[in-house]
Amino acid sequence: MENYTAHLKKNMSGHTLAVQTVSQHCRKAAGYAAQTLEPISLSSSGYLAGLVHDMGKYTQRFQDYIHGGSGSRGSVNHTFAGVRLLLERYHHEDAADFSSVICELLALACGGHHGLFDCLGEQQGNGFQHRLAKEDIAYEEAAENFIALCASETELDRLFQASFTELTPVLEHICSMTDENSEYFDDETAFYCGMLSRLLLSAIIEGDRRDTAEFMDDLCFPEKRSAGELEQMWSECLTRVEQKISGLPQDSPVSRARQTISDQCRQAAEQAGGIFRLAVPTGGGKTLSALRYALAHARRHKKQRIIFTAPVPLAGGVD
Repeated sequence: MENYTAHLKKNMSGHTLAVQTVSQHCRKAAGYAAQTLEPISLSSSGYLAGLVHDMGKYTQRFQDYIHGGSGSRGSVNHTFAGVRLLLERYHHEDAADFSSVICELLALACGGHHGLFDCLGEQQGNGFQHRLAKEDIAYEEAAENFIALCASETELDRLFQASFTELTPVLEHICSMTDENSEYFDDETAFYCGMLSRLLLSAIIEGDRRDTAEFMDDLCFPEKRSAGELEQMWSECLTRVEQKISGLPQDSPVSRARQTISDQCRQAAEQAGGIFRLAVPTGGGKTLSALRYALAHARRHKKQRIIFTAPVPLAGGVD
């Protein structure tokens, strides 16, 4: 019976109410990540990265921390172990196919679930090499316990092969969109690979946080909303945004221009999906206009979700 703890649920007095093992959490998080990526046929990739994401909790040091014996929040490294397992097992410098690139994508998704790291930092520090060489993370202990208690080497190899089958066509398509004659990844190819890496990472974060919330806070998220539930949700959200916009002042040329831009975005939401550009100067109301478009488009075309991204500077270094 496994006695390695991932999460403890306690009452206000500090008494333990429930214990979630590392295997239970890794399996649930992996399943949710796979479910998130299933519509785009990347479920095995999500499952593998989710399965190893908390492998580093299979150490006595982390158990001492989680049970209150030593260390403060965040003081025990548990994200490097899964990265190292993937890189040591599946990364080969002389690979003639995409296997090493796929390994790096999975390793980044696993290792970045508590914060992105630079694969290559401003000082040319290699984030992957840093995780391979980092000492004092009890990697051997974590790997041995993970293989014995959570996932066999056979299962890991099977999942990586399935991930390779899923991601190879995606990478081939990315390369076909850029320079077909280039022997190396150019900037544009690297950009698309970066988007792919964030897609995988977002699925791992969702799986990790969803399972943690369900266990710690007794929450229950719907597996999938029905068409009627989706329409109601989008309608309610859109109504709030429309009310917000309708309440904005219209007493200046700038405010009236913002309203015109917003109305054009609302009309564009009726069109079929595609790539659109909203070229508006600072202060033109892009945020609300884009949100209005997204909600109206999601309702009109029965979308499952909206992904809203904004540029955020990464922390320096490779730690």
